Amino acid sequence: MLKEENAELLIDGKRVESDYTFVADSEKMKVEVSYTFDASELGGKNLVTFEELYDLKNPEEPVKVAEHKDIDDEGQTVLITERKISIHTTATDKNGKKEMEAGKDLTIVDTVTLEGLEIGTNYKLSGWQMVKAENEKLLIDGKEVTNDYEFTADKENMEVQIEFTFDGSKIIFYFSSESRVDFRELVKDLASIFHARIELRQIGIRDETKMLGGLGPCGRACCCNQFLKDFERVSIKMAKTQGLSLNPAKISGLCGRLMCCLKYENNHYTETARLMPKVGSEVVTPDGRARVESVNLLKKSVLVKIVNGDAVEFKTFDVADVKAKKTIAEDVDDTVADEEIKSILD
Repeated sequence: MLKEENAELLIDGKRVESDYTFVADSEKMKVEVSYTFDASELGGKNLVTFEELYDLKNPEEPVKVAEHKDIDDEGQTVLITERKISIHTTATDKNGKKEMEAGKDLTIVDTVTLEGLEIGTNYKLSGWQMVKAENEKLLIDGKEVTNDYEFTADKENMEVQIEFTFDGSKIIFYFSSESRVDFRELVKDLASIFHARIELRQIGIRDETKMLGGLGPCGRACCCNQFLKDFERVSIKMAKTQGLSLNPAKISGLCGRLMCCLKYENNHYTETARLMPKVGSEVVTPDGRARVESVNLLKKSVLVKIVNGDAVEFKTFDVADVKAKKTIAEDVDDTVADEEIKSILD
């Protein structure tokens, strides 16, 4: 039983139970009943054992003669502790040295000591290299230096090694600038300091944000830093189609350019905009002619104003029930008059 839930323990949908059949040779006896099951997901849980005793004089119709079912009985309770695996690592070169010269095929050997493994379990050790001064992942030719090592634990405490081989003869420095900059003297100074080939690459403002990362206006990590591989074109037309405020602070990201996420749902908004009537236009509804007051692109609904003599009525219709001569999509374009808005465009 699960003590906290006061419910039967189920593993893969099956109740954990066990039977023990015996013949009494005295009035007082002690017997052992064992339960074997997968408890890898039960860390921190208290399990309580319940028992029932049956008289088998008639095996076809067993009679229950005693039971012990006390969810608060400490004697019947065991605590499943969570498995804690500790990791200790030591990184060196192949000869155990902590310093190495820049070179084309540089190999770092990380010796990893693991304690608390579950014997017979398959594990995957994933590692990557970091640049300590920047606290950023090491990139060689734009790719992270990573390696994986899979193994099956044959002991609770093991020592494994994972190697990282990469071209350490070249160091790439990225910089952003609105104009071209001559860094030839700087390159010479850097080469003499790092004893490696130096390459400087000028990148755009979006690429800078992709490398540095940060939190966007939504409060989440920047998409470009987390999962976007390429920058797709984002236009002001997307913001207009989605009915967003053309306020630079509302539609620009950390890079100061239009947010990449404007692209995510643009197809849905574009298709819907082709159906939606323009606000202020006249349409035909099931209740007659009316004037469009507002539209809801997500719900695909239209709020209209119906005037019948002195009576004025506001009603909401599905866009499929409204006939319009002009739609929102026909008036949406990429033109921008505001200079501040122009500054956030690519």
